[in-house]
Amino acid sequence: MEYNITISIASILYLVIFIAQVVFLTDFSKQRNIKSWSSFLGTTIGTYILSLGLYVILAIHSTDLGTAIGSIMLSGFAGFVNTIMLVIGLCMRASKKHPMPKGQTKLTNHFHLYGLAVALGGIALFFLIPSISMNATTYRGNESVINYLNTRYGSQGFKVESVAESYSHNGMWDKTADGFVYTVSSNVTTQDFHVLTNQEFNSFADYFLPVYFSNQKGFEVSTYLGAYNYPSYSYSELETYVDQRLVEEYSLPQNTFGTYYKDSIIPDDYGRLPDLDEFIELLAKYYAENGTNSN
Repeated sequence: MEYNITISIASILYLVIFIAQVVFLTDFSKQRNIKSWSSFLGTTIGTYILSLGLYVILAIHSTDLGTAIGSIMLSGFAGFVNTIMLVIGLCMRASKKHPMPKGQTKLTNHFHLYGLAVALGGIALFFLIPSISMNATTYRGNESVINYLNTRYGSQGFKVESVAESYSHNGMWDKTADGFVYTVSSNVTTQDFHVLTNQEFNSFADYFLPVYFSNQKGFEVSTYLGAYNYPSYSYSELETYVDQRLVEEYSLPQNTFGTYYKDSIIPDDYGRLPDLDEFIELLAKYYAENGTNSN
């Protein structure tokens, strides 16, 4: 998403810069004044810096080999056109047919002004506009995520703390943006947990219960976002506890819970928090009906 937006912004910005360079050179060819030359040279030098910054930004947001090559091509093309304009400008500057007026050799402040405006302003746009677009998209999902949690577990003071875009990976280069990962806090957990949703915000999965049950029993639980922003969880103490009860109380095979953790036994419209005893009973009932090899 950010890649396509950045490409569009860059294309428009480079066109504007090219037009500005033509205007400055046209004015310079007519007036032979140092102000126009300073403006042109500052814009041109700033564009080189901008092209390098653009490549770095696009490389970060590239999702496959094709977009990575596209990043190089766009930045390289911009640099190539910029070099042609610089050569044309230098040839005009060196022309003896229309020499510069005496005393007009020192670059004016327009050199620094246009150079900084192009380089820093352009890079800021590449960061700012995609960020605004991303925030607008994910903000629309905040309400959906909170509604999903409230409907499933009741109102527990759920609050979205941050959002990251998640990716699926295919092969060495390819990755596809497939949804968002919301980091959420609540009034009943001491740690944040994660909710996964697709890009349309109509499919959800969450890691609330492992965190909630671990916190309730004083068990250790660790959570973090791993590769491609997918959550990774470790709650071995909870697994051991639940497995032991499933074996002792319901005669299920060892490691059933750790291997086939099913929070989907809690309906999306449950509307309240299950306690751990209730959850284990529902889990045992599920495996009794479906077998321990179901996932």
